[in-house]
Amino acid sequence: MPAVLTDITDTSAKLNSPINKQNIELSVLTPDKAQEIFDKLAARDDIPFKYAKDGCFSRAHKMVTIMDEEKIVAGKVFAQGKFFAQTLSGPVFWTYHLAPIILVKTENEIVPKVLSQGATRLFVTTSRSHDCEISNMFNL
Repeated sequence: MPAVLTDITDTSAKLNSPINKQNIELSVLTPDKAQEIFDKLAARDDIPFKYAKDGCFSRAHKMVTIMDEEKIVAGKVFAQGKFFAQTLSGPVFWTYHLAPIILVKTENEIVPKVLSQGATRLFVTTSRSHDCEISNMFNL
């Protein structure tokens, strides 16, 4: 069962999860603002993106805190599955991942986006399935 957006305005919407019964109000960003914040986060030295083996909880918390300081309300998405990245230090595998999630307004809809620390351009769209398959989100 996918998450549902309600109480939609120009600047915010509630992301309602039928799985954990949480309703979280998140900021709605334009694609340009979303890319801008992603680029700022990716350029920071105080977020350990190159440590792929572990630390997703700390990275996600730091990124959400930084966005909060910029008056952007982001959430966090927990994904379970089989994840893989080919890094400079070799292959890395995970069975779970935590990453920030934001809402981006496109021409016709508001789309949840997961910020991927390995992506070179913006982020991946969350899957419509409840297990949030995001296996291509890492390319460190």
